[in-house]
Amino acid sequence: ADSNQTVDEELFVRWTDGDREHLLGTRRQLPDSHPLVDRGLAAVALAGGTAWKTEAIPDERIRAAAADHGYATAWVLPITDADGTRLGVVMLWSSSGTELELRPELHLGIGCHMLRIALVESARRRAMRLAAMTDPLTGVWNRTGLTAQLQLAAANGTLPLAAVFVDLDEFKQINDTLGHDAGD
Repeated sequence: ADSNQTVDEELFVRWTDGDREHLLGTRRQLPDSHPLVDRGLAAVALAGGTAWKTEAIPDERIRAAAADHGYATAWVLPITDADGTRLGVVMLWSSSGTELELRPELHLGIGCHMLRIALVESARRRAMRLAAMTDPLTGVWNRTGLTAQLQLAAANGTLPLAAVFVDLDEFKQINDTLGHDAGD
């Protein structure tokens, strides 16, 4: 490329963490509905490869948005779990129409791998927290989880409370012989 020519680039990362979806951009915050960060972009782009000239993008809406921003080249790489489950996508838009010598797909691939590790670790920690606060058989809050939920509701000022007492005949024997942890 001409040494006087400046290359405008923008990187977007869209990922799912649990049941929440996030979007992060390097320089500007685009709404989720914007064509350059649209959920459909990943499916369109990945079907055609990881790097392409923007005039070859099959979705006209995305192609027009890229042209409006002056982008001539794009790379889209998935962030996938070890089993291939898609966790998110990394999108790099560039005003340069030439193949860059730094092989962005290699660097983006390394970045995707690091993001995958972070997302998997986040999901593992969330699962461990939930397991520590719920009954494994029923999935309802255990004593620790219920206490945490009540404290959270009290702190937020949203503590509508109802208490239900259940009397199970001869349940005292379980607590007396096996202990309260087993009874809980």
